[in-house]
Amino acid sequence: MPTVTFQASCAQALPEGLSEWIQLLPAGEIVTRDGRGPYKNTNPQGIVEEFLAYGMPVAIDYEHQSLDAEEKTAPTPAAGWITELEIRGGEIWARVEWNERAAEMIAAKEYRYISPVFQYDPKTGVVGRIVSAGLTNRPNLYLQAVARQGGNMNELIERLCMMLNLPVTSTTEEIVTHLQRLIDLVQGNASAAQEIATALSLPDGTELPAIATAVASRLSQEPDPARFVPRAEHDRVANTLQQLQEQGKKDEAARKVANAIAARKVSPAMKSWATDYATRDPEGFAAFVAAAPAIVAEGSVAPAGAPKGSVLDADAAAQKQTLIDQYKAAHAGVSDKDALLAVAAANTELFRERR
Repeated sequence: MPTVTFQASCAQALPEGLSEWIQLLPAGEIVTRDGRGPYKNTNPQGIVEEFLAYGMPVAIDYEHQSLDAEEKTAPTPAAGWITELEIRGGEIWARVEWNERAAEMIAAKEYRYISPVFQYDPKTGVVGRIVSAGLTNRPNLYLQAVARQGGNMNELIERLCMMLNLPVTSTTEEIVTHLQRLIDLVQGNASAAQEIATALSLPDGTELPAIATAVASRLSQEPDPARFVPRAEHDRVANTLQQLQEQGKKDEAARKVANAIAARKVSPAMKSWATDYATRDPEGFAAFVAAAPAIVAEGSVAPAGAPKGSVLDADAAAQKQTLIDQYKAAHAGVSDKDALLAVAAANTELFRERR
C-alpha cells in the first residue's frame, strides 16, 4: 500500500517539570490548523505494531531538522528518543527519554510543542506509522501541550481526574484516596456476589448479570415445603426447643443437688439455694460439692428431743459450722454474723434451741 509522509506540529505544555509521556496523535479524525487532510487515527494498534516492528527508538529532533539532514552540513542532534508507544482511548501516546539539553529547554518553556511526522494512506488518510517527531513552537495539530502552563499535575493525573469526575485541582493524595475507595467498593461487591453465587450453587466466576437472573428466578418460585417452613411454625418449634432445654437444665440441676444431699455435702434445708446455684452455674456447683466436707457422719442425725450437750448435739454444732463455712465460701466478703444469720434462716430446724 503506498504511503505519504506528513509533517504536523502538536501542542504539549509541561507542568513545572518534564513529562515522560506525551500525546502524539489524537483519536479518530486528525484536524490540522492549515486545513490539510483529512487524516485518521482509526488503527492505533497498527501504529503500535509498526513501531515494535521497527525495533529501535524513534528520534525527536528540533524543528524537524532531521527530515532534510542530507542537505545540511551542521549536525542535527536529537532532543530525545521515543522508546514506547501506548494506546489511551484510541489516542497514541509516547514515552520519551529526553536529552538533558532538551529537558532544560522544555522546562524553561523555550519549546512547548511536539510535532509528529507520520506516514498515511493517501486514499483513506489512515495513519500507519510514526516516522519521527520534532520540538516546535508552531503547532499544526490540536493536541495537548508538552509543557502545561502553571499546572501542577502531569497529563496522566489530569486524565484520571476527568475519568473519576474529580476537580482538576485535586491533589495526588485526594486521587489516591478516591481510587482506594472505589477499589474497596468493587472488592466488597465482588466478595458479596461470590457469596450469593455460592449460596445459589452457581459456579465460581459467575458474572453479576447471571447472579441477578438466578436470584430473580428463585424469588419467583414457590418455597419448597420440604426445605422451608412458615415463620410462625419456625418460632413455635424454636420456643418449644428452648423450653425443653431450660427444663433439661433444671432436671439436671435437681439430680446433682439430690446426689449432693445424699452425699451429705448439702443439707436438705439448702436444697433451694443449691438448685438455683446448680442451674445457673453447673461447673461452679460441681466444684463447690467436690470441695465441701460432709456435714455430719452417716447415722449421726440427732433424734427429736436429744439432750443438750450430748454427743449428737456436738455433731449438730459441727454441722452448723460446716454450713456457715460453706456459705462464706460461696459468698466472698460476707461477715461471720451475716453468714450465721443466713444459714440459720435457711436451716431453722437445725438451729432451734434444744431444751
